[in-house]
Amino acid sequence: MTKEANDFWSSDQSRNFPYSVKINGKEQDLIYEYQIPSGLHEWLISNRLIPGDGLLMDIGSGATTTSLFSESEKFRSYAADISPDLLKSNALLPDHKIILDVGSGRFPDSWRGKFGLAVSARCNRYLNMTEKRHLAGEVYHLLRPGSDFIILDIDSTPYAKQMGEFSPFDVKGESEILKNSGFSLTGSGHFEIKVKDHKFGGTDYIGHQYIIARK
Repeated sequence: MTKEANDFWSSDQSRNFPYSVKINGKEQDLIYEYQIPSGLHEWLISNRLIPGDGLLMDIGSGATTTSLFSESEKFRSYAADISPDLLKSNALLPDHKIILDVGSGRFPDSWRGKFGLAVSARCNRYLNMTEKRHLAGEVYHLLRPGSDFIILDIDSTPYAKQMGEFSPFDVKGESEILKNSGFSLTGSGHFEIKVKDHKFGGTDYIGHQYIIARK
């Protein structure tokens, strides 16, 4: 993870994400960010990507795991994030959350082979290629055979430079890393999430790209 990302997400600058962020000492409202996790949930459900059994891992979770996987999946959902403040606000059980730099840290050995799905939503853009390879290897060991690792990324984001974003989504590069880590690619593409602009009125569509890889 870049120094800028580490500094941003580990500090009080990100404490109120996805509702606002602190940039140059001033709190900046985010118009649509808080709607994204529930929109991703709808996409996962519509594509039948949340399995009926097995644990669920939210990588780079922030505070919004129950929006991504739903409140009803709370007791089998787990979250990893570098921000203690965001994890504290995450509604999961305390022992289902881990403070972790996913580009270099390791998941607990006791979690290995127990997960039916892992999702990295807008996390990989903070990682360099070496860190992405590390994360892919860690996720591979978390998953049960036949389970999916889904990487999701938004087309654009406000305050990207200040938040320490490192690399745009690269389907070819990410796919090669996943294949070299033992995964089989089962899908990739683009979709949009409909959001409401509560500040200025109207609606907008926020584009996302994805890769689905299976162990």
